Amino acid sequence: MRLLNVKTFELEEFHADIPPYATLSHQWGSISEEVRFESLQAAAPEIHSFVQNGIATDQVNGISKIAGCCRQAKKDKVAYVWVDTCCIDKKSSTELSEAINSMFNWYAESKVCFAYLADVRSTPDSSDFHDQVQRSRWFTRGWTLQELLAPSEVIFCNRDWITIGNKRDLKNDIQIATNIAADYLEDFRKASVATKMSWALKRQTSRVEDRAYSLFGIFGVSMYLEYGERDKAFQRLQLLLVEKAGDESIFAWTSQQDFSGLLAPSPECFQHSADIISIYKGNRPRKPSRVVQDTLQFYVPKPWLKQDAMAIALYNKFKKNLEVTMNCWRPTSSGMQAIKIIFRKNNGNWQRVNCRKLDLASKVPRNKLLGVEDNTVAFSLEL
Repeated sequence: MRLLNVKTFELEEFHADIPPYATLSHQWGSISEEVRFESLQAAAPEIHSFVQNGIATDQVNGISKIAGCCRQAKKDKVAYVWVDTCCIDKKSSTELSEAINSMFNWYAESKVCFAYLADVRSTPDSSDFHDQVQRSRWFTRGWTLQELLAPSEVIFCNRDWITIGNKRDLKNDIQIATNIAADYLEDFRKASVATKMSWALKRQTSRVEDRAYSLFGIFGVSMYLEYGERDKAFQRLQLLLVEKAGDESIFAWTSQQDFSGLLAPSPECFQHSADIISIYKGNRPRKPSRVVQDTLQFYVPKPWLKQDAMAIALYNKFKKNLEVTMNCWRPTSSGMQAIKIIFRKNNGNWQRVNCRKLDLASKVPRNKLLGVEDNTVAFSLEL
């Protein structure tokens, strides 16, 4: 891990005994505006000048952002900062992959994260303050989601580097801007997979693949990077979560298609899933799903059958629709109701149908449908 010394403005590399450091969270400008790893040395004198003499905020660029972060860190008596633009050698694919898979932890382990809102000029006593904060582009960027959730302490600064609050002070504005409930700002890990996915649906990244890669830390997973795979990155992420997380809310999504595979085409499919929960009244997960070649082996209970191989074979041959009550729930005026997904046979495999809405199960025999007993049968589902 490389850290920028706020006094010498030189990068220092640490592998163990990492000193306290601050991180910068910001929205990137154009590539030419940012200070990259290879251009830091040339920019150091100007960064030093800004730190010593103050920052002209009439023009926001990479130098002014790094200088602002260093000034804030020095005020807080923090000797090092980590800035994503200049502390990673992005020309090295190996280093970039390691950094992206480690980035969430780097933010989480920082003493403080300074979130720089370059498009917010007002202060908390201004009449338009809350509107400016809620409309900030910082909340629309893909990578800033983990930068909001990972650190225990996030200090928000406006364009002039004036502190305007922390996550607790601005929790109402953050909830409006991100649709993240205040409770999850304190502990996002208790949210279901579907809920976390819903936080990402309106966020933008320069590369299509980064919509998935920027979610690694939030879901606690690592994947190899393959720029150029485009939407396949989001499919790979979901497959990893199916096998690792055991949270069936990952299947609680909707789309404008009538027929689909089991996995969501994009984060936008979780638009109506923010309230889905995956733990309710001690229910147990079903037998874990697994990926076999190009299909997902999804296990469903068969309380409608006895232990009879012939009966199972006949069911697989003639049954057209299969309704599966999922192990995830939606709060309703009638109480918690389980999500129900409908499948239909297509060329020997089961395909999801009625994708435009999430159906609710009217009755849930928990002792059978939600158990992890051996009376299960695997169906290959098209991805």
